[in-house]
Amino acid sequence: MGYFIEVTKPNLKLVPKYFKRRQTLSSSERFTTDYLKSLEEEITTLRERSNHLEYELFCNLRERVLEGLERVAKNSLVLAELDFLLGMSKVVEEKNWCEVEFTEGIDTLIEEGRNPIMEETIRDFVPNDTRFSEEERVLIITGPNMAGKSSYIRQVALIFLLAQMCGFAPARKVRLGVADALLTRIGSGDYLPLGISTFLNEMLDVSNVINNATKKSLVILDEIGRGTSTYDGISIAKAVLEYLGERVGCRVLCATHFLELTELGKKRGFKNYHMGVERDGGGVRFLYRLVEGVGRESFGIEVAKMAGIPQEVVKKAEEHLRRLREGNTIRVLEEAYQRSGEDEEIKEVLRELLSLQIERMTPLEALIYLAKLKEKVLGLKTKL
Repeated sequence: MGYFIEVTKPNLKLVPKYFKRRQTLSSSERFTTDYLKSLEEEITTLRERSNHLEYELFCNLRERVLEGLERVAKNSLVLAELDFLLGMSKVVEEKNWCEVEFTEGIDTLIEEGRNPIMEETIRDFVPNDTRFSEEERVLIITGPNMAGKSSYIRQVALIFLLAQMCGFAPARKVRLGVADALLTRIGSGDYLPLGISTFLNEMLDVSNVINNATKKSLVILDEIGRGTSTYDGISIAKAVLEYLGERVGCRVLCATHFLELTELGKKRGFKNYHMGVERDGGGVRFLYRLVEGVGRESFGIEVAKMAGIPQEVVKKAEEHLRRLREGNTIRVLEEAYQRSGEDEEIKEVLRELLSLQIERMTPLEALIYLAKLKEKVLGLKTKL
C-alpha cells in the first residue's frame, strides 16, 4: 500500500478535498496526497540507491581482499592457531590436565584418567586407570548396567583424541603409544529407507573396524553382538575379538554383558576387567571403579526398578529369572550325570544335588551341606 493517511469513519467529514481515497475499510478509509505520493517515491528511490551503494562498497571490499588474499589467509590461520592454543591452555590450567608423554609402541599408561565431559556435570567423578601392553592388548569389560562401562571406554577414546590433538589430557599421568586411528562401534539404529536393520548397521560398523584396524589402532566396541540371538551375538563378538587381538594385535576396549567372552581372558593379550558394585540393603551401589576380574551380575531388574517399572512386573521378572537360573543349573547337572558313565561315586554326588531343595534350607544348614559336599568332591579327586 505504501504510505497513507487513515481516517476513521466518524471523522470523514473533516477530510480535505485534496485527499485522494486509496482504500476503504469497515471502520475507516485510507487517503493519500500528491505530496505524500512524491515523498513515498523519493524514499523508495533513496532506499534503492542505498542498497546499490552498499553493494558497490561490498564489491570494492571484496576486490581489495582478493588482492591481499594470501596475507588474509595467513593471518586467519595464525589467529585460529592462537585462539586454539589460548583456549587449550586455559582448559589445561583450570581443569588440571597433564602433559602427555608419547611412545612409539602400543604400550599405554593412563593414571586417574577422567571423562572431560562427564566430570563437568558429575560432582564426585571417579577417575580410572588404563593399561595397554603386549600382554594386555584386549580389555574385556563386564559389569552391571549403569555401572559406567560405556562411559569408561569413551573416556579412554577421548583421552587418546585430546592427547594427540594438543599434547595434554584429563588425567594425573599419561604415557601414550600413538594411535594411527580411533575406530568405534558405539550405538546404532536402523535406517529403514535403505532396508538397513539395527543389527546390519552394527555389523557395517564392525566391518569398517576390522577392515581398517592396524596394530597401532585403538578400537572401542560397546555391546557388540547384542542385536541378534544370544548365541549368534556371542559367536560374532568372540570371533571379532579374537581377530583383532590375535591377527591384528591392536588395542581394544570391549564393554559387554556376554560373560562367555571372558573365557578369552585365559589367552595371551586378553585381560578381564569389570566395573565394581556393592550390595546395599535391598539395592545396589555403583562404585564406578574399574577392577580386575569378571563381573558376574548385570542387575537388570534393579535398573528396571529405578526406571519406575511397576512392582508387580518387577516381582514377576524376579520369579522368571530364578526359574531360568534353576533350570540352567539342573540342565548342567543332568548333562554331567549323563557323562559320568558307570562311576557310581560321581552319580551319587550328582543325584544329591539334583534332589536338593535349597529353598527349604536355613543359611546354616546350607553352609553345613556345602562343607560336606566339598569333602565328597575333594575325595573324588580328578573324576569330575
